[in-house]
Amino acid sequence: MYKLTIVAAVGGLLFGYDTAVVAGAIGFIQKRFDLSAAMMGWIASCALIGCIVGAMFSGYLSDKFGRKKVLILSAILFAVSSVGTSVPHDLTIFVVFRIIGGGGIGIASMISPMYITECVPAESCGRLVSINQLGIVTGILLIYFVNAGIDGLHDEAWNINTGWRWMFGSGLFPSIIFFILLIFVPESPRWLAQAGRSDEAEKILEKINGTAKAKEELKEIEHALNTETSSFAELFRPGLRTA
Repeated sequence: MYKLTIVAAVGGLLFGYDTAVVAGAIGFIQKRFDLSAAMMGWIASCALIGCIVGAMFSGYLSDKFGRKKVLILSAILFAVSSVGTSVPHDLTIFVVFRIIGGGGIGIASMISPMYITECVPAESCGRLVSINQLGIVTGILLIYFVNAGIDGLHDEAWNINTGWRWMFGSGLFPSIIFFILLIFVPESPRWLAQAGRSDEAEKILEKINGTAKAKEELKEIEHALNTETSSFAELFRPGLRTA
């Protein structure tokens, strides 16, 4: 239970890492490309476009293909973005790869806590989902130290030409670790039950909860799947409409 929670929380770490990396690099990028204030704002925030798209479609993709596969997709997007943002000599290419990384952030922000929630017992859910939040702030803290370390390797001229590339490229290592770890965790038992693979779901629940509790959990999941309904119209009902 803790193993799969920690693995999923690495998605939170990448969320924080990839979000905050630009803070240490933006000054050097501004000097490298002679950016205006407006362009600095765009370079710093363009990843949010990818975040919106990633968050918007992650639910649909995870329902269709499974939580684990979509988390693996987010790891790939993080890795591609880390490499792509570290090599370009053109700002347009840089922005494209930052938006790709934003897609990974949007997916991780939705699916990592969802995956944990669907895998762990209800009584442990709040405590273990909070580990994902801890992963986010740990990622932010970690990249500040990484950026500071890279900044101190050489002089400002080196940082303007090369150092900022290393800052973005450093995200490749946690992305690869996340990808490898995801191979060894199970799919969400709720998604397996939803996909008609109840036998597989029960085996995973047995590992987490024990045999007796697993059967009870599976019955609750199947009952919920058979009774829950949702639609966009619900967002506009009294009580939710204003929010």
